[in-house]
Amino acid sequence: MADSSTITFEQDPPRRPSLDDLDGGQCENDAENPPVPGIDPDALAMNQRDKLVVGLAGMCAAAWLYITFPGGVATVSGIGGMRQGAEALVSADFTIVETATGSTTITHTGGKLPAMTWPAGGWIVGGADTTVTFIPVTNGVRVETRTGGALADVAFVVFLSGV
Repeated sequence: MADSSTITFEQDPPRRPSLDDLDGGQCENDAENPPVPGIDPDALAMNQRDKLVVGLAGMCAAAWLYITFPGGVATVSGIGGMRQGAEALVSADFTIVETATGSTTITHTGGKLPAMTWPAGGWIVGGADTTVTFIPVTNGVRVETRTGGALADVAFVVFLSGV
């Protein structure tokens, strides 16, 4: 049973939900007053939903960033994640360092992401003959973008499961 009404991605420390946060996926219908199909919540459906939420949370990115290069400067042009409202991720939660043309390091600056479950990934946004490589670094990722085999600043989206 959840011990907080705060979603797990916003707790300290942030984490992915487990079945313990969702009644253990063990709800049962009242035998004396069973649910009316199509009107009342059904325990089997609720358990299925809870297990699905936990499974999907294990697969989803905790954050995504859209990085562009206006005037040659690595810039967060879009950001999103599992945290909501006042707890939502903002660009200031990350340090973006362009270590060289086509090489950008992104690190998380402060406890808003759960533990990493899979390495960062993403894709290039536009550009012909372009490639992208994601290299894990402490608390983040270095992203190298290339055009025609040479390092070049190319917009990209990166997905982070955590740090």
